[in-house]
Amino acid sequence: MLYASGILSNQLRNKQSYDEIKPVIQISFDNYEINEENERIIKRCFIKDEEGKIVTDILEIDHINIDKCNEVWYNNGINKYEKRDQDLIRIGALLTIDNIEDFKSCMEEISMSKEIKEEIVDAVEEFNGVEDFVANFDYEEDRRKIIEGDLRLAKRQAREEGLQEGREEGIKKGIKEGRKEVAKNMIDMNMKIEDISKLTGLSKKEIEQLK
Repeated sequence: MLYASGILSNQLRNKQSYDEIKPVIQISFDNYEINEENERIIKRCFIKDEEGKIVTDILEIDHINIDKCNEVWYNNGINKYEKRDQDLIRIGALLTIDNIEDFKSCMEEISMSKEIKEEIVDAVEEFNGVEDFVANFDYEEDRRKIIEGDLRLAKRQAREEGLQEGREEGIKKGIKEGRKEVAKNMIDMNMKIEDISKLTGLSKKEIEQLK
């Protein structure tokens, strides 16, 4: 949420006119909990008011269940979904397919230029198949980079607020609050308090108080 909002905020500050603002859509492939009565694979989140009405669709965050993407693609049930969702479902399926021929077949169905499809397939084959390709992706490093990005964004926003206030104290306070927001996200990810403290610079006592 912090990352997507930061992109939108940069546009609002830097564009000459509001009609130049482009919608920000963040797509997260994960395994979020699905209501058993709801067959949708994609959960779309928008900013809503107190009555639950969407205030604006300029900021959208989509959560896509990878496991269900795989199930739907293998069972040829993709056509019952909206056109805009079909490619997202296929991409979600790609993340779990462990057979190179199935990988190629799924890739072929995605609305993408032939050249890019061939480059992706070639990259996978260079790793001797899909399993090795996935194995070479460092998930811990990916998570570290995401957290580092959150910290950098929090610092940058804090500095901007501090400069506007014209006080060094404002910068320190803003950075502290930004670190706390990032720490809350880490707590939600069930990370260890020791790791959170190491990455954010907050004390264990400060982190405990955020729970």
